[in-house]
Amino acid sequence: KEKESILNGLDSIAKALNNVNKMIVTLTPYGVFAIAASTAGTMTMSEIGKLQAYVLVYSAAAIIIALVFLPLIIAAVTPFKYKDIFRVSKDTLITIFATGKIIIVLPQLIEDIKQLYSDYDLLNEEREQSVEVLFPLAYPFPNLGTLVVFIFVPFAGWFVGNEIGINEYPTFIGSLLMSSFVAPVSGIPFMLHVMNIPEDIFNLFIVSSVYIDRVRVVLGTMHLITFVLITGALTYGLFKFKVKEFTIAIISTVITTAVLFIPLTMYLEYAFKDAYKNDRIIADMELLSYQVKTEILEKPTPIYPRLRKGQSRLDRIKKRGKLRVGFFESSMPYSYFNIKGDLVGFDIDMANNLAEDLGVSLEFIDLERQNIDAKKILDKDYVDIIMSGTALTPSYAEKFSVSDSYLDVSLAIVSNNQEIINNKEIIKTDSLLNFFVLGNNNFKQVLTERYPNTNVSVNDSIYNFFNGKQEQYDGFLTSAETGSSWTLLFPKYKVITPFKESITMPLVYTFGKEDKAFSNYVNQWIKLKSKNNSIDNLYRYWILGKDVKSTKPRWCIAHDVLHWID
Repeated sequence: KEKESILNGLDSIAKALNNVNKMIVTLTPYGVFAIAASTAGTMTMSEIGKLQAYVLVYSAAAIIIALVFLPLIIAAVTPFKYKDIFRVSKDTLITIFATGKIIIVLPQLIEDIKQLYSDYDLLNEEREQSVEVLFPLAYPFPNLGTLVVFIFVPFAGWFVGNEIGINEYPTFIGSLLMSSFVAPVSGIPFMLHVMNIPEDIFNLFIVSSVYIDRVRVVLGTMHLITFVLITGALTYGLFKFKVKEFTIAIISTVITTAVLFIPLTMYLEYAFKDAYKNDRIIADMELLSYQVKTEILEKPTPIYPRLRKGQSRLDRIKKRGKLRVGFFESSMPYSYFNIKGDLVGFDIDMANNLAEDLGVSLEFIDLERQNIDAKKILDKDYVDIIMSGTALTPSYAEKFSVSDSYLDVSLAIVSNNQEIINNKEIIKTDSLLNFFVLGNNNFKQVLTERYPNTNVSVNDSIYNFFNGKQEQYDGFLTSAETGSSWTLLFPKYKVITPFKESITMPLVYTFGKEDKAFSNYVNQWIKLKSKNNSIDNLYRYWILGKDVKSTKPRWCIAHDVLHWID
């Protein structure tokens, strides 16, 4: 009783929601345009080129499923022929492709299927009603068009260099089945989050959706037609499995897949032969900090003027207007030369920061190219400080004056020996293992004290090891952070930590002769950089590889043409 009041209220809510919907529909093109303009303005040509992989693969998959597999399956189990399915629905499919909306032509789609029944003299009142019920019933449920569009997620993983592993596919498929109940514009951001892929790549999907959405709805429409015709056939006794037609459907699908995907694969391999790879992450990185005036000395001499008795190194640095820093070029990611030949790395960034705070320029000496060991370099006053990812060990502390720790690292082994990789307990056994360590870091003492059965030797020919020319070594003893950088360049190698407990060591900077004024300054400076997150930011960049791509500001009419903004 008096239900009219409730219905009137619901009617008012429906009208309000309809008005909100109209407003959103009106604003949506502006939002999509803004996202597309922002993405297109900041994308590089290589990124645009990589987007074609997703567009082409999705298009090929849609063609195979919508134009070959589904209609042939219909023909294999119902009375209807392949050509007749498209004869009655082709105009509707074209309209759907043009509008990008199934619901707009859903009534016409219903009439098309009724016409198909009528052409075969199979239309009666019961079948007519079933068509009118089945289409609206199936429409809200996931269709193949939506399911297939989610291949954007593994594409996004490949795009950013974080491919989805085989062990992650159960999670991907489970999340996909749930996400397919909502529109891709809602489901894909969720899927990117679940698979730990940067969610800002969703903007790339928005750009591609201008075309992809139209292909998606055509595939979705064929899914609905298939569901309605096969369900109707099962319900009203028209279902008949025809072996010959089914065999033709399978063979035709396989042939079409081969015809489309073999040349497509060859084309994509050719198009992306110079595409961005993981090894370029480390090779392309550049300094984050403002780079002060820098010079790399090829044939260094002792610093002039020499330190006077009682003079602080800090005073001399300021008077000279130069800070001289020693580094090891193979100490990646702390100090190394990138693909452009520029000196970069965590500690090179730190050296730039230190020089900038001191108000001086920089001189660098590559200690690996000098025929003098680090102690003599320091004793002969060739450098003010060594900044190159040096881990502190007891023996190193005996020989050198060092700063406070600015970072902790974990001892690890880099190897391509599958026996070591697959059996992390092997280092604890009596097996005699041979490792090498770079001359600038004395990890030998740390490892052999805990595992006397291992043999560790010093070797500076690191590239010979990674190129397979030093098979006498089972692995490279280093820190996990350094090892991760090398495995980006040489992906056949893995970083492993086969220790019962994590072995951590502090990284320090090395001074020359004891100088309290300079060492106190550097130690306080390290504390300051820790407090203001400078070291954390450099760690995220150089060690974790976060935000490794710097995107230039997009072209802007207000800035570049009208000059209204800076």
